[in-house]
Order: sequence, then structure tokens, then C-alpha cells
Amino acid sequence: KANLKIPSQIIQDQETFTVIVQFIVRTDSTISLPKIINTKPPQYECKVCEQEAIRIVNSSSKLWTPCSNGSGKLYNSFIELPIQFKTN
Repeated sequence: KANLKIPSQIIQDQETFTVIVQFIVRTDSTISLPKIINTKPPQYECKVCEQEAIRIVNSSSKLWTPCSNGSGKLYNSFIELPIQFKTN
């Protein structure tokens, strides 16, 4: 939350706008291939919000723990992260 910069042109007639970002957490804890997979409400667009959501995900690289099995082998994993923008 501390890194979140609320865009000034966020949708004015909605209290919240959610961007769902999908990305891969690699075995070295880095982030790759972030992309927007959904927005809510779907009838609105906020490209600035989408760009800010991608920026937040990219800035979180090395903060994620990759998946592992019981014996400690690490795996790449897909994450779907909802990021909510609030206007109030």
C-alpha cells in the first residue's frame, strides 16, 4: 500500500475500481510477464490504473516466495493479484 500512487484521473463515478494482474513468480523470486487479465467493474476503463497496477507488481520483484514442494524444490508459479483503487 505504501507504494501505491492513486492516479488523479481515476474513474469519478465509482467508489472502487479493481485491476486483476496475472504474473509469474520465478524460482529466484523475480516477477515476469505481468499482464492485466480483468477489471471490475468491466464496463469502465482506466488505463492509468492498469499501468499503475503493473508498476506496483513490477516493484514487488524479489519480495515473493516461489512455490516449493515438500523436499525444497522450487517452481515458477502463476499469481492473480487484485489491486483496488478507491476514490474516497
